[in-house]
This record gives sequence, structure tokens and C-alpha cells, in this order.
Amino acid sequence: MKNTNPSEFRNPAEEVLNQLLALMQNVQQQSGSENLFYDNADLKCLFHLSDSTLYRMRKNKSIPYTCFGRKYFYPKVFFRTLFHEKDQKSGKEE
Repeated sequence: MKNTNPSEFRNPAEEVLNQLLALMQNVQQQSGSENLFYDNADLKCLFHLSDSTLYRMRKNKSIPYTCFGRKYFYPKVFFRTLFHEKDQKSGKEE
């Protein structure tokens, strides 16, 4: 009888999740402890938007987003550059 290593029977989904977790931790370490994304609740609170407005913006591709399961995430960099450009156009350079 052949001795089998329990790691040979690892679930492929578990391996993918472990790799994703490792990548997320790596990204967090590189960017400090700051989150890189807003979620729907963040955008709704910060910019006084509704769910339907966010849906229309996603559908029209007005804002970039990533979807994990049923949760949407929006890159903070997009909003920083958007507001930075608006500040420069209005003459409010820092």
C-alpha cells in the first residue's frame, strides 16, 4: 500500500483561495495598511449616491469596478485622480 500525503488531496478551490489571500496580503503590505478600494457603502456615504446611481454608473462604464461575488469594489485611485484633476482645473492646486 502506498503512503499518501494528505496535502495531495487538497481541494483546488482551497488552493486558489489561499493564493488570493497571499496576494491580497502582499498588496496590503506594499500599500501600507490603507485599503485600495471603496465599496458601495463607502461611495454612497462619501458622495451621497444611491444604489441606482451606482448601478447606472457601472452599467454606463462611467466608473471602474471589480466584483467579488455579489459585492462591488471601486479603486480609490480613480476618485483621487478625478478630484485632483477637478482641483487643478478650478485653480486650487496644492
